[in-house]
Amino acid sequence: MSDLLDEYERKTGIYIPIHVDGASGAMYAPFANPSLIWDFRVSKRVVSINTSLHKWGKTYVSPLSSGPSQTERSSQRDRRAS
Repeated sequence: MSDLLDEYERKTGIYIPIHVDGASGAMYAPFANPSLIWDFRVSKRVVSINTSLHKWGKTYVSPLSSGPSQTERSSQRDRRAS
C-alpha cells in the first residue's frame, strides 16, 4: 500500500498518510515474532498505530485498562501544526 501511495503522490503531489489499526493482533505479534518490524520503521508514510483488546471483550470486564492505545510519529504532529 505504501508503494502505491508513493506512486500516487509522485503523480499528483497529494500526500496520504497511513494509519495502522492493529486491533488485538498488535498486542502479541511483536512478541510472537521478535524479528517482525512493528513500529514506524515499516514505512515513512505510517503516522499512527493503534492497538486495542476491545474485540476480545476486555474493555468492560478487565480491571486493567485495555482500551485503545494510539501513538503517532512526531513529524506528523509537527506537520499538522503548521
